[in-house]
Amino acid sequence: MQPRNEIVVDYERILAKEISKRFKKLRGKTPYDIIANGQATAIKRIEKGKVPSSGNFISDTLLENYHDYFGMDNIELIFGDEEEIKTAVGYVFLELSRSIMPDFVKEKLGLEKSLNTDNKSLKDSMLTLFYTFSDFGRWYNLRQDKVLKEDENPIDFIEMERILWQVCKIKMIRLFKEKVINPSFNEYDNKFHFNLINEKLNKNFYNDFIKILIPEIVEKLKSDSIFKIGYMVKSLVDELFIGARFERITSR
Repeated sequence: MQPRNEIVVDYERILAKEISKRFKKLRGKTPYDIIANGQATAIKRIEKGKVPSSGNFISDTLLENYHDYFGMDNIELIFGDEEEIKTAVGYVFLELSRSIMPDFVKEKLGLEKSLNTDNKSLKDSMLTLFYTFSDFGRWYNLRQDKVLKEDENPIDFIEMERILWQVCKIKMIRLFKEKVINPSFNEYDNKFHFNLINEKLNKNFYNDFIKILIPEIVEKLKSDSIFKIGYMVKSLVDELFIGARFERITSR
């Protein structure tokens, strides 16, 4: 479990940008006060993607104004349609897998350092997923033992990431809806709180992802005639390095 209040994925940041584009497109040339009387300043701020210091990007009242005027469901107003939700969960998956992505790969792709790089429980879980590729297990363990340099025997990390996303996406989307989307509209005070979305993602979703979803997916991968080869290679590599280390220690 991650330390209290640790942000593993800052989803509110990316969601604010999506809501900003969505609301701007929805309004078009409609006057602000027709949508929500007296809320012109708030609407302008949202369309510019500016998040206030409170973190509450859009108030419950303004959300209801948009719901009433455009006749759209609150879930779609905030999180988008099914395709947009899938894209959002894909972004979360990429952020999580980035915790084990080598720095030189991030630099090559122009990616920022992820928030979860030093989160051991997350790294261990993501490694377990990626070990389904035999080449990854060999390469990662050799790099950890400083046998290989960063630019030697490279692996196609991005392609592996894509394959694992295809394996995980249906269950991840379902978990995202159960742990992030639905609870966002069933708060203790029956109001929507934008600034609590990260908490739901980084606590409820994250914990179930680590403790339930990953182990379940890994078990299925291990039972697959092709994917289980990766875990067999991982076991062989582990035995090899344990033996090598033992030999170095006893020969001193």
